[in-house]
This record gives sequence, C-alpha cells and structure tokens, in this order.
Amino acid sequence: MIPNGADLDIMTPGPLDNHVRQELDLTGKFVVSYFGAHGRANKVGQLLDVAEKLKDSHPDIRIMLVGDGMEKPDVVADAKQRGLDNVVFVDSVPKDKVCDYINASDVCTAVLMRNDTFKTVYPNKVFDYMCCKKPIIIGIDGVARKLVEDAGAGYFAEPENADDFIDALLKLKNDPAGMQRMGESGYTHAAGHYSREAMAHKYLQVLENLTRA
Repeated sequence: MIPNGADLDIMTPGPLDNHVRQELDLTGKFVVSYFGAHGRANKVGQLLDVAEKLKDSHPDIRIMLVGDGMEKPDVVADAKQRGLDNVVFVDSVPKDKVCDYINASDVCTAVLMRNDTFKTVYPNKVFDYMCCKKPIIIGIDGVARKLVEDAGAGYFAEPENADDFIDALLKLKNDPAGMQRMGESGYTHAAGHYSREAMAHKYLQVLENLTRA
C-alpha cells in the first residue's frame, strides 16, 4: 500500500507572524488550527468543546477552523450560540494559499469522530502540517496516530475527548522548545519517507517486482 505523500514543493515552512495573523487579528495569540472538511465524519464541533473550556482560563488561545462542508453552518451557529469569540472561521482557501494559514498557526490538528473505521485513514493535512514544521495534535487513532508518533511530530488526543485534547494542547503551549523539536522532526520524517519522489520510487519498486514474478 502506497499512502498519501507530502507536497514538499507546495507546503514549505514560513514566518509565524505573516499576513494571515494580521488580517485575522491573531497577532500575539496562540493559534490551534484545523484544515479541511466540516462534515459529519469530521466532527469539528468537538473543537468547539475545547474552545468553550479554554475561553476563560486561556484567553490568548484561538481555535482556527479553515474549510467548508455540509456541517459548517451548524458549527458556526453553535459557536455563536455559545459565545465563542475565541473561534475563528475561515472559508476554504486555494491549495497554494493554505500554506500561509498553516504557517500562521502554532499548532495544527486533524480530528474525526470516534469510529474504528477511521483507524486506517491517512489525512493529507497531516503531511501538510509536517511539511510546514508544525507540531500536531492528532485526534484520530490508528495509522494516523502511528504516523505522528513515529515521526515524533506531536501528541495523540482521544477523539471527541475535549479534556484529552486540552492536555495535549497545554503540554505543547508550555514547551516552546519541544514544539520546535516536533516540527523539525515531523519535517525530517515527511521529507525522508513520504515525499512524492519517495512514494513514486516505492510504487515503481512494486511494479518492477510484479514484472519479475
């Protein structure tokens, strides 16, 4: 099986304090970002639970949700009803612009609902985060969790468990040096094992082995 790979030519590390932070009033904030679909399987609402628990105790933390999907209107309405001014919603952005939003983040996350079906999922966004040297909170068990942990790129948080997510978030926030190490480690792992060139080479080896069989 050849998994998704890393777009090292598109996703590259960049300044944290870029135009995205200025435009979204995120300067000086600790930004935790999710990128991707807002659908039933993604269960993005679990990040609103995180935001609600952190709102008063950590006013400098922002949860940024970038993307779209059938559940987004409900998620936006839910955030408004809860008075979550620490959640920032951004509509879908082109692939070549996503990098700026990732680089504007302190930590990036990938989440799905708690379901054994997703234990075989490799989310593209995780490779994008690694390419941009961002520490990751992975709220998906299975191969995605193994990828992040094997790379030393972040922490696992049990899906739909806001307290577990917050524990991982605060552990990262309180350890800037550790965050940097995880970002570097994730990048090294992605570049060494999951570049498009590396994936193509593995694929070619499989085809060559078949022709020799």
